[in-house]
Amino acid sequence: MRYLLRYAFLIFFFSSISLQAQNWLGNGTTWHYTEGRAFSGRIDYLQITVEKDTLIKGLNCKKITKNRDLFCSFHEEVEYAYESGNQIHLYNPDFDQFQVLYDFNLVAGDKIYYPVLDSNTNIGSGIRELDSMVLTINSVNTVTINGRSLKRQYASLTYRGELPQYSSFQRNLIITEGIGSDSYFFYYERESDWSCDGNYSMGLRCYEDSYLGFYETGIADSCTEAYDPIGLKENGASPVKIELSPNPAKRQIHLSGLEQSSLYPYRLSDFKGSLLKKGKLKGPEPQINIQDLKPGLYFLNINGTSIRFLKE
Repeated sequence: MRYLLRYAFLIFFFSSISLQAQNWLGNGTTWHYTEGRAFSGRIDYLQITVEKDTLIKGLNCKKITKNRDLFCSFHEEVEYAYESGNQIHLYNPDFDQFQVLYDFNLVAGDKIYYPVLDSNTNIGSGIRELDSMVLTINSVNTVTINGRSLKRQYASLTYRGELPQYSSFQRNLIITEGIGSDSYFFYYERESDWSCDGNYSMGLRCYEDSYLGFYETGIADSCTEAYDPIGLKENGASPVKIELSPNPAKRQIHLSGLEQSSLYPYRLSDFKGSLLKKGKLKGPEPQINIQDLKPGLYFLNINGTSIRFLKE
C-alpha cells in the first residue's frame, strides 16, 4: 500500500509540473517594453499585465490590461486571451472570434494567417476590404532562461493584401516560448495602415511570471526607465550637461562637460533601443570609438543625459 501511495504521489507531482509549464498567462504575468514616440523622441515604457480570469464566448480567458496602447496598432486597450495546448488565442472584436496569436509547437515552414481590415483612408472607397497578414516560421532553436529550456522561433510577418504600398512590408520577429515576440506581445496590427505615426514599441525590456520568474533583456537600465529628448531621466539619476562632437561622426565621438575626477556610466544603443556598448567614462573629455557601428542614428545615455548622434 505504501508503494502504491508513493507511486500515486509521483504521478500527481509530475502531472502538476506539466500543467504548470503550460500556464504562461497566469494572473500577474507582466511585460515591459521600451516605448518610442514618433515626433517628440521621448523614451518611456509600455506595461502589459494579466489581470484576472474572465469568461468570453463561453471560454475561460484572461483579462490583459496595458498602461498605454500603441496608437498605430489598432488593438484594444483591454485584451482577452486564453491558452490551450501550448497556444495563445487572442480575441479579435472585428470578427468576434479568437485567433491563434502564438503557437509554440510550430516548426520551420509553418504559418499563421491573421485577418486584417484595410483602413478607409488607404482604400479611398469607404469600403474596408478584408486582407490578411501571414506569420512564417523560418527557423527554430532553444534558449535557456532562468535555468529553463525554451523554444525560440525566428519568424517573418508579411502582408498578403493587394494594396501596392504594402507589397514590400515585412517585419522580422524573435518569438520565445511563453514570453512572446521580442518586439511587442501583440505584434501585428489589426488594420493595415502602416503610414500611421504615433508611439511604437522598441523591444522587450522585462518579463515576469510565476513559472519563469523575472527575466531582463538588458536593453534598458530598468523596466520603467523613462527620459525626454534632452535627457531628463525619471528614475532618480541626476542629468549632467555634456556636449558631443563631432555630430555626425565617423570614427570617434568626443565628450566634454564631465568632471575630471568622476566616473560616468554610459550606454550606447541604436534607434530600436538595442544595447550596443556600455561601460564607464572618466572626465573631463573622454572618447568613444564608434568605427564598428553601421551608419545610422544612435543614442548615448550618460548618467541620465541622452544625446542623439549620427554615424556616417
